[in-house]
Order: sequence, then C-alpha cells, then structure tokens
Amino acid sequence: MDASQSRLQDMEKEQTNMREQLMEEKKARITMQNTYQEEITSLTHRLGRVQQSMETKLEEERGRTEMSLRENEERLGHAVEAVSSLSHGSDMLSQRCEEFEKYLPELREHAMEARRLVEIERKVKAETEGMLMKLLDETFTTFRTTLEEEKKTRERNEEAMLQILENMSDTSSGADL
Repeated sequence: MDASQSRLQDMEKEQTNMREQLMEEKKARITMQNTYQEEITSLTHRLGRVQQSMETKLEEERGRTEMSLRENEERLGHAVEAVSSLSHGSDMLSQRCEEFEKYLPELREHAMEARRLVEIERKVKAETEGMLMKLLDETFTTFRTTLEEEKKTRERNEEAMLQILENMSDTSSGADL
C-alpha cells in the first residue's frame, strides 16, 4: 500500500501541480485576453478616430468637389450661353454678308457711276473755271478798252472845248480890236 499510497500522493501532487499550472495558464490566458482586449479596444478606438478623421476629410473633399462641380457647371453654362450667342451672332453676320454680297454688284455699279460723275464734275469745274477766267479777262479787257476809249474821247472833247474856248477868246479879242 505504501507504493500505492505513495503513488496516490504523487498523483495528488501531480494533480495539484497540474491545477496550479492550469491556474497559472488560466491567469496568463486571462492576462493575455485582457491585453488583447485592451489592444483591440485601443486599436478599435484608433481605427474609430482614423475612420472619423477620414470621413471628415472625405466629407470636406466631397463638399469641395461638389462646390467645384457646381462652379464648373455654372462656368459651363455660361460658356454654352456664350457659344450659343456667338453662334447666333455668327449666323446673323453670315446672313448679313450674304445680303451684302447680293447688293455688291449694284453697289459696284453705283460706285462706278459716282466715280464717272465725279470725273464729269471735275471736267465741268475745270472748263467752267477756264471759261470764267476767260470771260473775266475779256470783261477786264473790254472794260479797260472802254475806259481808254472814254479817256481818249474825254481828252479829245477837252481839247476841242479848249480850242473852242481859245477860238472864242481869240474871236472876242479880235472883235474888240
């Protein structure tokens, strides 16, 4: 029995050692679980903050992107309006050019007629100036000639009057004699 009791005591000691080991392993496992739990909580908390930060940044970026898109849409709207306006203006200008091109031959004819009339006017003006100058020269020549003739006639009349007066004076002095 000694052997069996000794064996039983050894087994009880072994059982106690195993229980103590099991308790130590359980404590180590609980400590490790607590450590893991703390790490998981810390990691979850950090991931939450990172997620919140990323969501905030993403929301800010989305807001900026939406604002930029609205601004770009507005600019695009203005650009479309400007292009439409330019297109309309271009169409109107093309239409006016076509209308002008229709009248171009007639305008050329009018321009040629105007040029011809200007040339005629220049010739008439030059001829008229020439005729007026000639008439003025003739008028002045006639006037000068008339003045000279009147002067000669007056001089002859004065001489004749003087002679008559001299003759009268001679006859009255001779009659006195």
